[in-house]
Amino acid sequence: SRQSSAAISLNALGAMANVSRVLQGISVYAAQRLVNVLALFTRRYTRLLLKLRDDGDSTDSTAEANVFEDFIRIVFETLNGLVVDAESLRLNPEIVYALMHREDLFSAYRTHETFAEYVQNIEGVLRTYHEAIDDAQENDCSSPISVGSLKRIIADINRPASEVVVKHEFHPMRFAYAEDNERTLVFLAVYSWCCISITSGVLWHPRVLALFHFAS
Repeated sequence: SRQSSAAISLNALGAMANVSRVLQGISVYAAQRLVNVLALFTRRYTRLLLKLRDDGDSTDSTAEANVFEDFIRIVFETLNGLVVDAESLRLNPEIVYALMHREDLFSAYRTHETFAEYVQNIEGVLRTYHEAIDDAQENDCSSPISVGSLKRIIADINRPASEVVVKHEFHPMRFAYAEDNERTLVFLAVYSWCCISITSGVLWHPRVLALFHFAS
């Protein structure tokens, strides 16, 4: 159901936000996917707002827009947790590159009452990297700068905490996981069987071990 899907998405996003300030060595793929999630939610959220503006207030559309606003807020909380700490920036240069590559996403949120402060933090941090990249380009006559060279510059920038421009301090949020009563037993059954198969000492054959039987 839509409610179940929303609960799963909220839990996944909340888990990322809860550990965002201690993540290290985020891969190229993970950094790109995280920023692409923001792009995906932005497109959907924008369409819903346009629909509400054109068609008038709708209970379903309003509820769905609120859900996507929650999704976007958690993604921004995750990104904010990654970029406001100098040590996190040093350990996760791929996040910086991914954010710089999709800076266009932030234009829609600069004046948004919920997200503007997150955007100001992120753009303030990225501005310091842009300045360092501009300085590096002035010293290197080769043009245009390659992606590899750009990433090396980002990775080599070791900003002290005093130079990380953070306009708004946020207390790290701890997201509680959403519960879906309809699905709780299903997830519990899978988890329980995994524990049993691993710790029981019985040599279960994975090809014939079935948790559920579906009538044909």
